[in-house]
Amino acid sequence: MLSKLNHPRKNTLPLPIGGLLGNGGAGDDPYHVQLGKHAFIGLSQKQIMMQPDGGFLEKWNILYQIGVSACSLELTIIANVCGEAKGLLLQFCSQTPKWLGKSFRVQFLFRR
Repeated sequence: MLSKLNHPRKNTLPLPIGGLLGNGGAGDDPYHVQLGKHAFIGLSQKQIMMQPDGGFLEKWNILYQIGVSACSLELTIIANVCGEAKGLLLQFCSQTPKWLGKSFRVQFLFRR
């Protein structure tokens, strides 16, 4: 499911060294990079959800949008109580509105 970013920080400059997810990028804050008039890349704020066993899930969502078509990549890291990564979930969703004449939606979920 595609989601909108909450209160993204606007940036019209080129991506920082290291890219959107690198050390020079967004950090823990939401991030929005406008790419011309009709395209942007948005990175959601990091979400951490505690689990009953003491571990946690760390979730990021990257949204690419060109015109009315959108693509979302959600990355979830599953960590144990010591903070060691024990799993990775990748969910990919691409969507083009039906009124364009073609309805296209692809969704892929990878668990490890």
